[in-house]
Amino acid sequence: MHLRINKTEIEELKSINHVLVDSDYLSMMYSNETIFKETYKLFGNKLTLDPFIKFEFLRDVFEPQIRANKELFINSKIFNSLPDHPELYVQVKNYAIELSQIYASQSKAKGVSLVDLMLAGQLVRTHDSAVILTGNRKDYPMIIFDTVSILNVEIPREDKVRGISLIKLNRLNLDSYRDKLEKMKQKISSEISKKINNI
Repeated sequence: MHLRINKTEIEELKSINHVLVDSDYLSMMYSNETIFKETYKLFGNKLTLDPFIKFEFLRDVFEPQIRANKELFINSKIFNSLPDHPELYVQVKNYAIELSQIYASQSKAKGVSLVDLMLAGQLVRTHDSAVILTGNRKDYPMIIFDTVSILNVEIPREDKVRGISLIKLNRLNLDSYRDKLEKMKQKISSEISKKINNI
C-alpha cells in the first residue's frame, strides 16, 4: 500500500493543530506499516485520537496479546490524545446531538454511528483547529463538512485505489442549519401549544 497526496492542499493544513483519525483509517495504519509511516511523515505530531475512537478500535478485541499490541499502538507517543473529562464530554455530546438533529432534518442520518457523531462533535468543539481523516466520507455529510483534500491509498494486491478524505467543518453552513433547526423547533412548539390550548 502507498499513499498519494496533493502536496499543495496539504500545505494549506499548516495552521491545523489536530488531525483527528477516524477508526477505519486508524485500523489501516495499524495493519500496514507503509501507510503508518507515510501518514506519520505527512502529519507528524498532529495525529490525534478521540477517546471514542480508542474505544471503537479496541471494542471487539478479546485475545490478550492482540489487545496489548493495539493498546501499545494507540497509547504511543505518535498520537496526541484529546482530553477525556466530564465537562468536555458534555460539550461534545451536546454538539453531537445537535448534529444528529440537523442530519435527521435533512435525511442525512442513515448509517451515521454514535462514534461518528462524537468525532464530528469534537470537530465543532475545536473550531477551525482540526480536521478529520476518514475513509468513510458519507459519515460526515457535505451539508456541514467540506473536503480539504483526498489522499489516495494504492492497494496493489487488489489493483485498487481507495480515497481517504480530510474534512473540515463549514462553520457558515453549520450556523445556517442551526437557524433552520431552531425555526423548525419553534414552529413545532407553537403547533403543540395550539393543540393543547384547544383541548
